[in-house]
Amino acid sequence: MNKTAEDLKNGYYNSDYILDSEDLVNVFEKVFDIFVDANYQNDSTLFCSIHNSFNRGHNCIGCNLDSNNRRIENFLIQFKYFSDINLTFTSFILLLYLQVECITEYFKIIEIQERYRTKHFQVFTLIKRWANFLKHPKAFMLVHHPNWSFENRIFADAYVKKLYKNTNPTIDSSFINRYYNSDKNNKDLYRKLEKKEDLLVMFPDPIEIIKDFTNAQIKFVELISENSIARELLEDQTTIEKHFNQDLE
Repeated sequence: MNKTAEDLKNGYYNSDYILDSEDLVNVFEKVFDIFVDANYQNDSTLFCSIHNSFNRGHNCIGCNLDSNNRRIENFLIQFKYFSDINLTFTSFILLLYLQVECITEYFKIIEIQERYRTKHFQVFTLIKRWANFLKHPKAFMLVHHPNWSFENRIFADAYVKKLYKNTNPTIDSSFINRYYNSDKNNKDLYRKLEKKEDLLVMFPDPIEIIKDFTNAQIKFVELISENSIARELLEDQTTIEKHFNQDLE
């Protein structure tokens, strides 16, 4: 069957995807507001404030992380057009994940202790595991026609509520933490998912995720500004001392 772009557009805008849009628009407008409120401070951005902690030339940390936050912001500001749960959460989680991976590189430089990371940056681990599920689905590729929803969804229909009560398993954060943190439980994962029908994927509450994510970003900035050892370790590898003094040819 041949389809034109016009056929696809007409099919999309008259599909059940639109039924999800009220949920997504309302929730992600709040997500956007929380993210922006945390990111903009005193006519600057959270990560641009990192420059105040370094006095030798130009440090790249603030610029790199601020650029990633701009990408998240540019996605979230489109909330009025969100109508597909799977697409919206896949994009949302992977954009957060890319920022997490960048911050993790700085963790490696300062050799941050695992206990400290677990205490203050646990949300990064959750985001990475959901990203693992999206990037490396493993046995999820054996299920049939999964359903998609998210925690604390206000307008979830009766069918989704029934699925949440009756499907075994529901793929939620507890499931993701068990089966997508490593490969050690892969055999059990395949037994659980093979040939499953009407399975429910329950994404985490995006409002709680963005609250924890922004708090973790703020904590990272505080770590740099308040810890001279961390700052010195980072400065040695991330600062160009003559950045602003180089002659232009």
